[in-house]
Amino acid sequence: MATVFRKRIFQHWLFEAWFAPDGQPCPQGTPGARFSKARKVPAGTPGAKAKRLKSKKWYGRIPGQRKDIPLSANKAAAQMMLGEMVKRAELGRAGIADLFEQDRKRPLAEHLADWQRALQDGGATDKHVRQTVANVRRILDGCKFTFAADLSASRVQAYLADLRGKAKPIGVLPASAEFARKEIAAILGIGLQAVTELIRRHRLPSCGARLLAEPRVRRVSSERPVPSWTSGMTRRPLPIDPVTEG
Repeated sequence: MATVFRKRIFQHWLFEAWFAPDGQPCPQGTPGARFSKARKVPAGTPGAKAKRLKSKKWYGRIPGQRKDIPLSANKAAAQMMLGEMVKRAELGRAGIADLFEQDRKRPLAEHLADWQRALQDGGATDKHVRQTVANVRRILDGCKFTFAADLSASRVQAYLADLRGKAKPIGVLPASAEFARKEIAAILGIGLQAVTELIRRHRLPSCGARLLAEPRVRRVSSERPVPSWTSGMTRRPLPIDPVTEG
């Protein structure tokens, strides 16, 4: 059975000696020399005395290996660490290995960089890669996630709820106002092609689309009910003057 132990180490000390500014022993009267009652020095220093001590850290050795592994200064923690190492070694010899062990040790920032390269290699546009990676990085930084073990769905939900709570209220626009397609695209944060598809799908007036601006609710026409896809959306406050597209 694997056990933990402290290694015996040797330290060399000089007592009642003078040291030069570079840390080397020197005669009294050397310019810049300082006196020290006791100082640890490298092995082989003339006049140094060897002291035999025990290491502060506990060490362990996996059965079948000769290398001493430094563990922890706490004996209980060192025993647990050694037990886990022995378990992994035995599973490895039996052909049962943890394929994701190294991945769990890598920071999430490295995983995010790998995913970014995978998106680029997969043919995604630069804009899609930039926005998607930025959103994920914002969540990782906001929730203070560093490793995979830190990930928590509840913390992400709380972080997003906090962001929604900080959203600024949106003013009310006249119900009769009409907006050009470019303005609708800017308000909704979508492209012109997507606006055209919304107009076609919901049979909106082709000359423009009315936007009934209730707080945090978008409507594309004051005569029609709110489509289901608008539920829960938040509009960004933009300084837009209503115009009519001819």
